[in-house]
Formats: sequence, structure tokens, C-alpha cells
Amino acid sequence: LCPSGWFFSFYSGTCLKIYSESKGWDDARNICRKTAGSDLVKIVSYSMNKFIAGALSDMTWIGLQQGSFGSHEFHWLDEKEEVGATKLN
Repeated sequence: LCPSGWFFSFYSGTCLKIYSESKGWDDARNICRKTAGSDLVKIVSYSMNKFIAGALSDMTWIGLQQGSFGSHEFHWLDEKEEVGATKLN
């Protein structure tokens, strides 16, 4: 079971938590890392992407980052390999 205030995602097999405070990407990641050693969410499937998008009503940070400023390469925090087609906005 997930801790109080978290919910289980069948898409990722993990517990997720949505924070309502407005933060920048670095601050959002730091809050996640300090909370039970978690991190920003990694979207692992199209179904999970639709679920996350439907659960959120505003812009939200996820664990996807740009290779370098102006680069068109993106990768998940725990991977070096470039991400393929992803809806980024």
C-alpha cells in the first residue's frame, strides 16, 4: 500500500503523489527526493501519460529533461538514452 496522501499507479507499479505548490523544476525534484527517496514521475506508457494528464489540471513537472540548452534531445532522469516521440505540451 501507499503512504497516506499518495496513490498507487497501476501503469508504473509505484506510488505517486501530486503536490499543489508552484515550484521550479529543480525545487520540485528536491522536494520529491526528500520525500521517501522518490523522484519526479517517469511516464512509462501512453496509457500512463493519458492518466497523468487527466489527473492534473495545470502544468506539472515530470522527470524528463533536455540534454542541453536549445537541444532537441530529451531523456528520463534515470536513463541516458534519448526519448522517442513524446507529447511535451
